[in-house]
Amino acid sequence: MDESLVPAHLQSLLHAHIDSIEQLELLLWLYQHSNESWSASSAASALHLPEGIAEEALQLLDKGGFLGVTEAAGALLFFYRPATKELGELVERLVEVYPQQRVAIMKLLTAGAISRLKARALHTFVNASPSRKAKE
Repeated sequence: MDESLVPAHLQSLLHAHIDSIEQLELLLWLYQHSNESWSASSAASALHLPEGIAEEALQLLDKGGFLGVTEAAGALLFFYRPATKELGELVERLVEVYPQQRVAIMKLLTAGAISRLKARALHTFVNASPSRKAKE
């Protein structure tokens, strides 16, 4: 499978808004269950994810404009509600493409995660280098 099998507009969406496979799976699952609200705990149970991972992913999806959030009995409840019509249309297209291009999409997400990891490592290395500290 080749990443080029994923349309460019979906590659852009993934690079800009989706950091992990768990986040993608939650988004697609919430899309499929768009008539319901879910706590991080209930979403984690449904997708067999650690609750902390699900909670972080849901918060990132909310910040990205994919979800709405309400509160009931002291718990945050998340539901699918894209901030714009265009974002909703992109998610609909992703829902269509994902089953056929699952591996290519996973490769894109993995490559993005590796790039972010390398950038953080380089940033840490540069900030910790002796020559930088000597200049301070």
